[in-house]
Amino acid sequence: MKIIYDIDGFFSPANMSTDHKLISVDLDQQPFDSLFEQYYLGLRSAMFICEDTIKEENKALEVMRTWRETSVKSAMNYVYRHTKSGQVLSPDFIWIIQTATIDELKNKYPEVVNIQLRVSMKPRLSARVVSKNIVTFPALARTVLNHYNIVLINSIFRDISEDEQISVEPDRRNIARFMFPYLLFCHGDFSVQNLPMICAYSADALNIAMQLTNLQMLFIFAHEYAHILLQHFENTDINSSTKMRIENEADLFALKVVLGHVEKNNSYSKLAAFTAIRWLFKYQLLEESVGILIRGGKLDFSESKFEERRGEFQAELFKNHGLSGSSLLETRGFYILVELQSILYNYGPEFINHIIDKVNESKKTGVIEPWWKEITNK
Repeated sequence: MKIIYDIDGFFSPANMSTDHKLISVDLDQQPFDSLFEQYYLGLRSAMFICEDTIKEENKALEVMRTWRETSVKSAMNYVYRHTKSGQVLSPDFIWIIQTATIDELKNKYPEVVNIQLRVSMKPRLSARVVSKNIVTFPALARTVLNHYNIVLINSIFRDISEDEQISVEPDRRNIARFMFPYLLFCHGDFSVQNLPMICAYSADALNIAMQLTNLQMLFIFAHEYAHILLQHFENTDINSSTKMRIENEADLFALKVVLGHVEKNNSYSKLAAFTAIRWLFKYQLLEESVGILIRGGKLDFSESKFEERRGEFQAELFKNHGLSGSSLLETRGFYILVELQSILYNYGPEFINHIIDKVNESKKTGVIEPWWKEITNK
């Protein structure tokens, strides 16, 4: 059994330099148990077991149990430091993403080094500008994105044949089982204890997922920096048209940061950037859709700004950056995400409420009823 620890995962650096003073904790008011669960999830998600190396299932369960217990103890320490001491609790990846962004921008925008970063523990997928020089970044974004990417890539790896052909439809039930609880969690409706833990199909699958996650994180981060550096906050005439123009400008700015990073790092490619960001827009669309359904609304994907922004991003890559095509991995993952859209559209608010009810019942029984069986695989 092969166990991989995420070296960029949810841990404070051992040695903090003076540069780290620009990162602080967003002391948002949250109940103790909610804050504890969120730190616990971040710590728990920094370890993965590769399915193709499991020899004894009992040993795998023992390892996961030990890891959960260790994560509980660490989470308690993190919550104490968060609420009492005001110490910086930023996970490793925060330093890495911030440094990569600054390196790409400091020559043209020297003022970028003065932008301060505030880490939030609220479960979101997007960062936000809170002042002219402060960005709040959700620490759990990487945990959630890593999970989404692993679910998709696991499914693709299982369905692909030796000659790299796919002849079966994706298992909609199983994918929904792993994806929907995390989408609901981003709206604060789920307890961490009800979020499924996942193994990677293989070490290769995990490495691809982490690469995509890192590019997605860099894009989100650079998008918010764009709002500050392009002085979008000074625009007082904000209407729907202006807002979309501003968002597209920030997207193109962030894309240039990502591509600049890709050119310097042989671990990535333009195609990987295309995959990561195209999937990211779909993740954000799905999260937005779940929020609409929770509030009892009806979905109209044509009204979503994420689809329009994705179209602009794709056109830019193909027209001005030499990308000529996609890959089997990318197109299959995108197809699966469209399938998840169709489930949300066809099943509606009643289905979302059904999932929530089943999870709430599990607090009494300790067992989550298989709500996903109601989804047809057609």
